Amino acid sequence: MTGGVGAPATMVKSGAGGSAKQKKLSFQRQQRHGFCGGAPPRYLPEDLAEIARAPPPVELAADGDEEAAAASEASISEEDEGEDEDTDTDKETDTEVDADSGTDKEKDDGGSKGDTEAEEDASASGPLTPVSGSSTSVSRRSLLMTNRFVFGNREGVLFQEVGCSMKPFKVPHENWGEGPKPKTAVAESEKALVACINGRRTCTDPAAESAARALPSMVALERARSAGGGKFRHKSCAIVGNAGSLLAAPYGEFVNAHDAVIRFNMANFLSFQKHVGNETDYWVNGHARSKDLCCTGQIKHLFKARKTDGGLPEIVLWFPSKQAEVAAACKKRFKGVKVTTLPLVQTKRMVAWMNLMRHDGSRLGLGPFGNWLQLTSGGHAVLHFVKHCESISMYGFTAWKSVNEQDQFTGRRKKVHSGQLFHDWKGESVAWRIMHAAGFLKMCT
Repeated sequence: MTGGVGAPATMVKSGAGGSAKQKKLSFQRQQRHGFCGGAPPRYLPEDLAEIARAPPPVELAADGDEEAAAASEASISEEDEGEDEDTDTDKETDTEVDADSGTDKEKDDGGSKGDTEAEEDASASGPLTPVSGSSTSVSRRSLLMTNRFVFGNREGVLFQEVGCSMKPFKVPHENWGEGPKPKTAVAESEKALVACINGRRTCTDPAAESAARALPSMVALERARSAGGGKFRHKSCAIVGNAGSLLAAPYGEFVNAHDAVIRFNMANFLSFQKHVGNETDYWVNGHARSKDLCCTGQIKHLFKARKTDGGLPEIVLWFPSKQAEVAAACKKRFKGVKVTTLPLVQTKRMVAWMNLMRHDGSRLGLGPFGNWLQLTSGGHAVLHFVKHCESISMYGFTAWKSVNEQDQFTGRRKKVHSGQLFHDWKGESVAWRIMHAAGFLKMCT
């Protein structure tokens, strides 16, 4: 890749004369190294599988070294054929992030108290009237969250159960409005990109990557990532959503292979480790699940130490109210845990970045996009960690969704009503596809 996320900066091949050529790889010419934790082609979507099967680019080999390239291709093919399909399976508080985004899923309607596996939606923090029991009562959210209530005030929404105190509080919106609606204008050079975003088959076309990286939103992304001088907190990150696509293959060992694994809203994945892995370095939580974890402790049994070193995962809180109160509860309940809060001023920058991607998508004819109020938990995670991870592999995000795919791997078929009110699922889906086309992340499912 031309400097984007997920591509090795260089590849070296030594020739007969001892000289070596070093050339940057484009997204389309990357080798299997670093691909989705090393998952074999048969587990990958068609565009990534095509790339993973490809031999090393001949131009990267020294003069006369085509035989080495052919041998490498044969090695990749043999390794893929020999894999068993049934195989089971340094962090710091951040206050400066220029751009960020993600996928979030709400609580499972049929889950048991404290064990719901879903990604809770941002709005699930106690609307309108106090209700006894879980702070994420699905029935209450579904019945009381109406368009008029949610969009009735451009400054925020009055919730009744905010913070560990569960008191009423007016929660400000992260975003308000649909933004400008540019006229559709697709240049000839962008047609491969639009086809990639619509169906992913042409994502291996170099023209798709070039067009994606020229978009204003991707230029801004490259600039933000370059601000760190090429230094990243993690070499590779797996951002694991909760989509039903995770059940398509045993991704667990490949998720675990990354330097850092990020998950959302305390999803109960313990029965699905073969598909989603069992390592967790970060939990990115919305308000309701943060309260369930740290304030009441009703889901504390889901907060497991890392397998690698026994340390506790870092907790990342993004809800735009009462963060300090909940963070203090987390530190009190889990001694030594690190808690990062994403204040509203920071998430506003993420929102600006998301709106820039929405604008690019609208101009390419991928809209329309409606009004929205909050990024999903996944949205916060992607746009937060894109500056901290040199390579990002995304699992379980509903970008290109198959016709019969259930909403979450835990069994929920549809998103709950409140999540559809607060979040821009379509806009985030398009944003991830644009970032995938540009090579800044890899959609592995």
